[in-house]
Amino acid sequence: MNIYKKLSKICNCEKNQDLKQYCSIKIGGSADYICFPKSVRQVKKLVCFLTKLKIKYFIIGNGTNLIFSSKGYNGVIICLKILNRILIKDNTLTCYAGASLFYVNQICEKIGLSGLEFSYGIPGTVGGATVMNCGAFNGEMKDVIKSVLVLKGNKISYLKKEQINFSYRKTSLLNNGYVVLKATFKLKKEQSEIIKQRQQEILSKRINSQPYGTLNAGSVFKRKNGESAGKYIDKLGLKGVKIGDVEISTKHANFFINKNNATSDDVANAVSFVKEKVKNEFNLSLEEEIIFVGE
Repeated sequence: MNIYKKLSKICNCEKNQDLKQYCSIKIGGSADYICFPKSVRQVKKLVCFLTKLKIKYFIIGNGTNLIFSSKGYNGVIICLKILNRILIKDNTLTCYAGASLFYVNQICEKIGLSGLEFSYGIPGTVGGATVMNCGAFNGEMKDVIKSVLVLKGNKISYLKKEQINFSYRKTSLLNNGYVVLKATFKLKKEQSEIIKQRQQEILSKRINSQPYGTLNAGSVFKRKNGESAGKYIDKLGLKGVKIGDVEISTKHANFFINKNNATSDDVANAVSFVKEKVKNEFNLSLEEEIIFVGE
């Protein structure tokens, strides 16, 4: 069977793609195939086809918290970036999974809907942010989500907020076979000028406290005991330490920077190094927020 031809009949498909171009930290080998469905129907058809043939697949948006293996991915990457329509009705905003949080915030500011300002400046997509219960500056996705359209197996259904278990940086949608197709948010009317001011304040905080504009995958570890993991790493004097071609950021110790040609092994080694140091010094076990994908 010619897998490429079969996939190409379902949606746009490329083969032997360099995964560095599909993640923010610019690390990764080659993927056998990467598919770009543009409709819910195409996503369902694609997932059902791959499941039937027992072909491994992984779903991505902007790849902002992913570390692709430098050895590549033996299977199909499904990129939802062009599944990105946004629908507006009164105080509700429905965003398909691939909609960028930057663009969603721009729409909110333009039409005067408040509630998602906490996500301004996060370079991810609605789908990934929903699955991970993305949050920052005292706000989380669970605060504004009304319902989510999901695919599980060959069935598409709506889940109300109450049917989803939200916790810190994860939900019951994660690793349970769900594909988020779109999310509906319940927001509040507000003056555009006030929303814009809040967005700019949030963005300024990000730029001042995080290594914005560098090659990174966002926060490496989840908060521990209510504290940023970066504080523990900083107390150990590890800012600026290099493991391979990965550097622990001198600006925020919970960000690891690809200085040039870092590999997934470099990131994994840096993660292990930091976890061991924090465990030995503070008797704390850090948990990764970043996700390793591939061989």
